[in-house]
Amino acid sequence: MSADDDPEAYLDIFEGTAAACGWPEEWAVRLLPLLAGGAQLAAHSLPASDRHEYKQLRRAILDRLGSTPEGHRRRLRALPFEDAGRPFSYAKQLLDAARRWLQPGMRSAEDVMEQVALEQFVAGLPSSTANWVQCHRPASLEAAVVLAEDHLSLPRRSMKEEPRQPVVPAGRPVPAPRRRFPTAAAAPPSPQPTTRPLPT
Repeated sequence: MSADDDPEAYLDIFEGTAAACGWPEEWAVRLLPLLAGGAQLAAHSLPASDRHEYKQLRRAILDRLGSTPEGHRRRLRALPFEDAGRPFSYAKQLLDAARRWLQPGMRSAEDVMEQVALEQFVAGLPSSTANWVQCHRPASLEAAVVLAEDHLSLPRRSMKEEPRQPVVPAGRPVPAPRRRFPTAAAAPPSPQPTTRPLPT
C-alpha cells in the first residue's frame, strides 16, 4: 500500500482477494509486508499481540491515515467539482464519501438519521463549543448534547471585558503606577561647557 492508494479500497480489495483464495484468517501476517508509509507506521505503533489481529490492524491503519467517518464527512462537505472534472465522476465521489461516512449497510436508517442530525447539531453550535464537542468525538447525538451543555455551562469571561484590577485588602496603601524613564534616544542633549574670556 503506497501513499497514493485509498486505504479503504486497498483493504477491501485485499479482503476480497483473501476470501476468494480461501486464505486462513491470519490475514494480518500477509498484509504486513505490503504496507508502506503511514500504514506501516500505524502497524508498527500497535502492540505485537494486536499487530497480528487483522481487525485491529485495519482499524489502526484507517485511523492513522484519516480514513474515519469524520474524515469522510469532511471530504463530502469539501469536495469541489473541479477535482472530479465531470458530473458523473463528481456524483460518484460524493456518493462514495457519503457511503463511507454514513455506512448504510452497517447501520439502521435510524442510526444514519441520527448521524446527519449530529452533524447539523455540531454545525449550529457556537464555534468554541463546536470545537469542544468535535475534539471529544461523540458517538451519538445524546453524547454531543451532554458535551455541549457541559461546555456552555462553564463560566466565561468576554474577550472584550477589561482586565480585572487586583483586589487590594483594606488598610493597605495602593502603590502608585511606575513612571517610565526616558530612553537614551529621547534624553536631552548634555549642556556644552561655556567659554569665558580670560581677564587680562
